[in-house]
Amino acid sequence: MTRTILRQTSRTNSSTAMRWERPVCNLCGRDDAALFHRERLPYFGRWMTFSIVKCRYCGLIYTYPRPADHNATYLADEVTAAALEAHGRAKQGVFERVLQRIALLRQHEYRSKEQSKLLDMGCGSGHFLNIARECGYEVTGIEPASGPARYARERFGLNVLQAPANACDLPENSFDVVTAWDVIEHVADPRGMMALAARWLKPNGVMALRFPAGNWHKFKARLLHDCLQWRRPVFSPTMHYTFFDEDTFLKMAHRTGLSVQSFHTTSAEANTDNMMLNVLKVAADMGLRRLEGLIGRRMGNLEAYCLKIP
Repeated sequence: MTRTILRQTSRTNSSTAMRWERPVCNLCGRDDAALFHRERLPYFGRWMTFSIVKCRYCGLIYTYPRPADHNATYLADEVTAAALEAHGRAKQGVFERVLQRIALLRQHEYRSKEQSKLLDMGCGSGHFLNIARECGYEVTGIEPASGPARYARERFGLNVLQAPANACDLPENSFDVVTAWDVIEHVADPRGMMALAARWLKPNGVMALRFPAGNWHKFKARLLHDCLQWRRPVFSPTMHYTFFDEDTFLKMAHRTGLSVQSFHTTSAEANTDNMMLNVLKVAADMGLRRLEGLIGRRMGNLEAYCLKIP
């Protein structure tokens, strides 16, 4: 497995020491990266500048250095039940569409009578698992944050393991489908996460993921930060550590025993409390989908659908 930590340091801001780590590239293992982007945003009340770099050898984009307390902002966030419900409902159309794509890849009907096992890594509030169960799957979730895990159990009666994926003891070759929606960018070791998923999948099982695309985020940063002078975070490097594109994800999948069958651009969801922002997001998304057709290049975050190599 690729080395995760090169060295660890401390940095002091005000009177509080903050621990940092400097990772090597998670894809190729090299420590040779060039600056790709800088982003300034608050981290537990302190404004800090974070760097995103690009490996000179393989092209993987990642946060460097990064907080040693992985996902501290996500795990510490006490999200209300109303916010969890609204966020899950906003993604319902996305979840239904990806389940249709998974069924097509597995050559099954969307609502199949043949029960198969599905594992969702980073299942959050459980809305995707609930829809998958309605489609006939026997479902299991993994979620490290206590609030969403508890909500998924109480709201939907789901089987959710509250732990990081690498702390879960699940049998090999036991799931027909493994999914991870907006998860792989959060983990310190994405290669290890994908290897775990491949181990838990049955031969020819499906792994489906959604993740922020690095080059797309750079385009957004230039537009929002440089042109419009908007300070809203784009890369969100306090929680997002790795940014794939199609080429780097293909390499990562191959090295973990998975064969990518297709990529798709994820459509934007109206998932904020700001109605005007939601309208702008959807309108911009429609324009970007048309632009994709003209230039032959994906303009948005990516979904990847893979099969486990027997």
